[in-house]
Amino acid sequence: MNSELSRQKVEISLDGVCKVFGKRGRQVTVLQDITFDVHQNEFVSLLGPRGSGKSTLLRIMADLLQPSSGQILMEKEHPREVR
Repeated sequence: MNSELSRQKVEISLDGVCKVFGKRGRQVTVLQDITFDVHQNEFVSLLGPRGSGKSTLLRIMADLLQPSSGQILMEKEHPREVR
């Protein structure tokens, strides 16, 4: 990791985020063990083919969906607590 980046404040932190859709008979794992930090002034892009979970991850980060497991912190708080 870049030493300058490691000194910058972590704005968004994802730790082990997973999302599973469906019922008991048929479940689809859309996201599995997503872990990364976004530091202050850092630019991040999500790239991948259609259906790879990009929009689902953004919806979880915006607190529009709840992850099946894992957590997201924004400025060290749950997204609902950030104002």
